[in-house]
Amino acid sequence: MISERTKAALASRKTTGMKLGNPTNTGEAAAKGRKISIREADRFAQTVLPIIDSIQRSGITSVAWPLP
Repeated sequence: MISERTKAALASRKTTGMKLGNPTNTGEAAAKGRKISIREADRFAQTVLPIIDSIQRSGITSVAWPLP
């Protein structure tokens, strides 16, 4: 019941042209998110690259998938 009233109130405010949310820090938030994404991708690469290198050094060039 509360969610219905909240949704109705927000929809009403939106139709009057009121901006919802916090548009003041979107640039900062996006930059912070990018930094975190890059850091996590680098961490993943550091974990996976040694495994890939080992597989390549063993002479395996590709995975042979079973074809139907």
